[in-house]
Amino acid sequence: MATPENQDSLERITIVNKELLDSASIGMVDLVYDLTESMFLKVPEGEERKGFEEAIEILSAFVGCNFASILARPRQERAEDRIHFLPGQHKGIFISYVTDSHDFGNFNIYGGLRDVHSPFELKDTDSAMRRHHTKRTDSVLSQTIHFNFHVKNPEGTSISDIWYTYTLNKGFRMDKLILEGQKIDISVVIEEKDSCFRELKDRFNAHARTLASLIPSV
Repeated sequence: MATPENQDSLERITIVNKELLDSASIGMVDLVYDLTESMFLKVPEGEERKGFEEAIEILSAFVGCNFASILARPRQERAEDRIHFLPGQHKGIFISYVTDSHDFGNFNIYGGLRDVHSPFELKDTDSAMRRHHTKRTDSVLSQTIHFNFHVKNPEGTSISDIWYTYTLNKGFRMDKLILEGQKIDISVVIEEKDSCFRELKDRFNAHARTLASLIPSV
């Protein structure tokens, strides 16, 4: 039987975890905006640059809003996923946002995320399994991480949908940019040599670790 002290402790843990989740979820939105803005600086003049400007305006407006609701939950594995999930790998996270102006945002992330709650991780408490643990962890973390941010207006119409990939400690790439249903043909990379890369990858890795540790894999 739960005591009042235990109940109070559980409630405090729930509140703290929710605060951590919300902070990491908002942090990912901010990261997407800063990443896209950094990529914009590398885009030459032309029609593609105009599309980039529009995407940044949409992201800026979204980031500037207050969030009425943030819900982070496990992402379901899909047939069209571009990776093969390994033992001990997190299947991904889906976050939905609703702003106070009733715009909607969806954030997806999968690939290259370690599931710290996996039974394969628990088996590695035996020191004899250390080599297997290291090899499997390296196999997971070496995979490309896919993530996207999708914005819809209050009527549910898609405004922008941006897909990125991240290769651990090497670079971010914009793979796809869709504005109001129209695909913008462009590919931009932020690499290790770029001055903004270290700060962006540190933030991304920190938020991804928090989300993967608090959201169970399915």
